[in-house]
Amino acid sequence: MKVIHSKIQEHKYHNWRLCQLGIDRSQSSATNLPLEIQLEVTTHCNIQCLMCPRTSFVSTPMHMPYHFLSKTFSFFPSALRVIPFGGGEPLLYPHFIELVESAKRYETEVYFNTNATMLTKDLARRLVDLDVDRISFSVDGATEKTFESIRKGANLLQL
Repeated sequence: MKVIHSKIQEHKYHNWRLCQLGIDRSQSSATNLPLEIQLEVTTHCNIQCLMCPRTSFVSTPMHMPYHFLSKTFSFFPSALRVIPFGGGEPLLYPHFIELVESAKRYETEVYFNTNATMLTKDLARRLVDLDVDRISFSVDGATEKTFESIRKGANLLQL
């Protein structure tokens, strides 16, 4: 497989160029596949943060059913990145590692945000081994007291 630029394979570059051409020509319909796939995989969370709207708009937390997730896998070969996100903690999603494995199989970048409370040493090692591209950690407060008053149910010293 020919690599164009640092990490973009030729077919992904072609897909990106189709997108750019469509924008340049103001096409009413796309000829490219999705370049970025954002998946709301779960609305479950293990903590209650003061600023999180999840507590107001999610009456029944749910995980994305596997049969929906598996339908997205066919887009991974042409996508530049996959971002599992949502109104919950992505590491609680039962198929999270499988999602990452599927994306990385096609050298698709994976970015996600976590509250880090579910991140064990073994899981961190697994994510490093899978070559996850970016992990953002949500940490509020510079002291244990401030952090725990904002992130109800989390313990700063256990992160």
